[in-house]
Amino acid sequence: MDEKIIKKNAVPVIAAMITALALSFTGLPMDGNTSAKKVSDIYNGLGCTSLLAWILLLILYVKGWEGYRKYRNWQAHVLAVIFSAGMLLGTSYFTNENWDFLFGAKKQILISAGCFIGFYIICDMGITYFWRIPEMEFFRKACGRIPAREEEVMWFRLAKISMIIGWTPFILAFLPGSIPADGFRQLDVFLGAMPLDNHHPWVLTMIMGGLLTLGKTIWCYNFGVFLIIIVFTSVEIWCYSAVVRYLYRWKAPKWILFGTVLLFAFVPIFGSYAQAVIKDGLYTAVITLYFAVYIDICHSFSKRKAVYLFLLGISVCLTRNNGIHLILPSLILLFFFLVKGARKYAFIVAVCVFACYLGVEKGAAPALGVAPGSRCEMLSVPFQQTARYLREYPDDVTASEKKAINRILDYDVLAEKYNPELSDPVKNTFRFRDNDEDPKLDGYMNDYFKAWFAMFRRHPRVYVQATLNNTYSYNDPFHMGRGQQGVYRFYIDKLYQKKSGIDVSYVGPKKIQYLFRLYDELWMRAPGLGLILSAGTYTWLTLLLMGYLLVKKQWKKLLIFAIPVLNILICLVSPVNGLIRYMWPVMPIMPMLFWWILQPAPKTSSN
Repeated sequence: MDEKIIKKNAVPVIAAMITALALSFTGLPMDGNTSAKKVSDIYNGLGCTSLLAWILLLILYVKGWEGYRKYRNWQAHVLAVIFSAGMLLGTSYFTNENWDFLFGAKKQILISAGCFIGFYIICDMGITYFWRIPEMEFFRKACGRIPAREEEVMWFRLAKISMIIGWTPFILAFLPGSIPADGFRQLDVFLGAMPLDNHHPWVLTMIMGGLLTLGKTIWCYNFGVFLIIIVFTSVEIWCYSAVVRYLYRWKAPKWILFGTVLLFAFVPIFGSYAQAVIKDGLYTAVITLYFAVYIDICHSFSKRKAVYLFLLGISVCLTRNNGIHLILPSLILLFFFLVKGARKYAFIVAVCVFACYLGVEKGAAPALGVAPGSRCEMLSVPFQQTARYLREYPDDVTASEKKAINRILDYDVLAEKYNPELSDPVKNTFRFRDNDEDPKLDGYMNDYFKAWFAMFRRHPRVYVQATLNNTYSYNDPFHMGRGQQGVYRFYIDKLYQKKSGIDVSYVGPKKIQYLFRLYDELWMRAPGLGLILSAGTYTWLTLLLMGYLLVKKQWKKLLIFAIPVLNILICLVSPVNGLIRYMWPVMPIMPMLFWWILQPAPKTSSN
């Protein structure tokens, strides 16, 4: 009997040990010339935390190994490989800013392979059981608890009141409101302190500037800033409350409803951005409501819902410049999701959104003298690759390549300015930032990309490493990027304030403001809670939910994932590594995605 127990548990015990060992490596590579650097710097398996982790893994593996062997599948294996690779790259780049933990030396490859196996086991087992949860009895009972029909208004009000309670302390602490660099730039553009351009959505700039001017006319600039905060916050609260109402109408279980209310009201990113003059809070709220209407149309189509979808779609496009890249593909996929009788309306909505967007950006904007945004905003990836190349191989650049680069960027400072996790310092050396329509620029860009490609052919690893270093946090929830420069916007930007001379200042005590800053920072670093504010968490959740649909062979329901997938792809070419502000739109749509995968495939018949 004892021998059977030992044989049965030998594999999970060894697997638990391998995973515990993998989690104990710090990410520092071995020295190529000696056996190791200081062993304590490379591996730290001592201490209570490591011991408790190993005991917990041992219990989980022993108890769950039989079920894991029974239910595992190839989809889970593929996803586990992706997650493990993300964790391994995140560990290496967070610690070293390169992939030396993986490939630093021959011995290091063995260590990284062992870590990969340890990560793979826990990821594969976790994914397998995550996909089993909907079939478990306790979960079915929880999903069976749906609110009564007459509670719709109650849930709508509960959501509004909860958000008012959760957000108001932030607004009061930072009265009249914070104005970070992005928001102040929009106000400066409206007031004529900076050229009128579309670096930030110009329509939203006009709205913000109009509210500021109205407040200044009534009282003072402080009141104008407060007016922007109140109007934007009111719209955001209404949008999120409407999302809760949609979940109620879809007969979502109470645990999803309560979780959604708690997410919107008390996760600090919502309240923290409610007190800031910046486009992201409004954009995230509007696209979340757009997604709710989008799902509602997939569930049951009507012409009225199509009108709502159009209004929300164009609103998304006008509150963030890359909004069109999410809305238009999602509408195209909606055409394929709906039945034939409803498809023409999806096509009409897509055409109307695109036509209105072109009318605003290509018609009204030039007529009003609004200059287009700089093309350098879309070139973070190649610019970072060039800068890293010059840092790693400064002597392996030809004279013609140097000339081509120097026409576009300030060649002499690129290596010095290079930040592996933030492309803004490199982009700021772009020589045509304020003159993007210069006729010489197209020719110079062609020469630059010829040089860029020639350098890539000589040292392709540099380009790969530059990209991985600027994106690893979007693929690894456990390592937040260092390029964020503060997740929350608790400040009034002095540089932009000097340009326009707007007299704005906080009226609340600094000690209270410090407590709110401390609260947000502690939340980000708290076990478990910090993962809610990690960009990589939402990449993983998106892939997990899509994988579940693949396992269940519900192929058509995957079309609904256009918004989160496209948002993740945009993050991967963004200027900042792991910035939760860029991934934020995926966070509030997660409750709807959880509800979506648990439902039978809708018939999508037209009404």
